[in-house]
Amino acid sequence: MDKNSIASKRVRASAVIIGGSKILLMKRIKQGKEYYVFPGGGAEEGEALEVAAMREIKEELDLDAQISRVIFTTDQPEYGESHFFLVEKFSDNEPKLVGEELDRFTEDNQFIPEWVDLSRLEDLVLYPEEGKGKLIDYLKNGQD
Repeated sequence: MDKNSIASKRVRASAVIIGGSKILLMKRIKQGKEYYVFPGGGAEEGEALEVAAMREIKEELDLDAQISRVIFTTDQPEYGESHFFLVEKFSDNEPKLVGEELDRFTEDNQFIPEWVDLSRLEDLVLYPEEGKGKLIDYLKNGQD
């Protein structure tokens, strides 16, 4: 299969939700493997990426969020093009799993919202790996 046949059609809007010294990630337990992903998902046809990011945060975590800006992008064959939006303001309710992820939740396919200390980032299995690296670089060097 041509590596661009899927990736060129897939555009994701992901959220980097930081609260104090923690980041909100989605812990995944799937087919016996544990790892983390950024909250987010695919943009719908004609949907602005900022709107997609806010919609995904609401649909996955039941949080209202205000997007600050894009802090980095990635483009990988296995994940497609992803735009990572910084979220500094969000509703103060505890994030909880809602929507599609809740409907697909099984013993072998789990989605668990988790606040993770930023100091643990380097040790986490966090996908996409390029996004993890860019986030670490941003936190070390690129914050305004």
